[in-house]
Amino acid sequence: MDPSGSLTSNITKFESSGSPSLQFNNLSHSVERGSVAYVHGTQVLIQGLHGQRFKKKIPLRDDNCDVASASFVCLHGVELLVIASSIGIQIWSADGGTMKYFAPISTFIPLPVGVTEDAYSEEFMQGIAGTMSGHVFVGTSRGNIEVFRQKDDYSDIIYEKKTYLGGSPGSPSEMIPVSAVAASSTTMVYGNECGDLVFFEISSDFERGFKLKGNGVCCTSIVIKSDVVAAGFSNGLIRFYRAQVQECIFEIAAHSRAVYGLSLDKDANIMASCSEDQLVSIWSFPDFTARGNSECSLISSHRMMDRIITGVAIVEGTTDIIVAAYDDDMLYTLSLQ
Repeated sequence: MDPSGSLTSNITKFESSGSPSLQFNNLSHSVERGSVAYVHGTQVLIQGLHGQRFKKKIPLRDDNCDVASASFVCLHGVELLVIASSIGIQIWSADGGTMKYFAPISTFIPLPVGVTEDAYSEEFMQGIAGTMSGHVFVGTSRGNIEVFRQKDDYSDIIYEKKTYLGGSPGSPSEMIPVSAVAASSTTMVYGNECGDLVFFEISSDFERGFKLKGNGVCCTSIVIKSDVVAAGFSNGLIRFYRAQVQECIFEIAAHSRAVYGLSLDKDANIMASCSEDQLVSIWSFPDFTARGNSECSLISSHRMMDRIITGVAIVEGTTDIIVAAYDDDMLYTLSLQ
């Protein structure tokens, strides 16, 4: 993708299997399959792009569950589709044809003695990230991250551990729902509904970490490259952090309303953002290892009139940006030219 271009006003659109739900980060792109996945009500839909106009509904175990997140992750070079919901976690092959793993939410959030299972209606899993080394991270409504790992022989997925920072799991200070998760080869970071960001070193087996306190504004989306983190918030700000120095470097007033999604092309150092304010924006992504390239500059923006944009995905290796909008049966392709 050329970082000096602008978003064309010529929009390609194609009919989807159903309109995306009003949720943060409600669009994920599969490089391997050339498709996107998103949440549609109580369903997860996979939609083919370009010449592959296939459509598929993932057959979830409970059609009445509340699906919070659906995201492709790449483990050991193979993509999988992870679904987080009110009934637990499911991991599928990228084409949606085979379920590789399922665990009910009771595995991660045990109920106190004497409390009925109806209490689970208030619990959920949300926020998904993965690493090439085989880890999958999923957030919960209790404010912690559940860690899964694909075995070294690339076969089964196993539940590894629960991570939390300070206090004890389930303590009142830690029970702020996770809202977004991202990971690089060295760092896992998650944000919560109060805007806190929590960082963990993957090499420390998630024992070493730190928290950067928020200001009560929900963190809606996170992308990461190396130790540089960009986080979107419900007040329209995007903040940039460096895990190495454990602080916020700068922030930009990216949108006038909530940031609904971020997407990063790591090779081109280009980031896309979308918002409730109807804007899709393209930004240069700061690279603190390259002199003179440590700022985030606006490259181009395009307004999608009368639409609430719920997800954006840069198609790596192309000039295309896929856009999804709430209550809209069309998906859109913008081009950076």
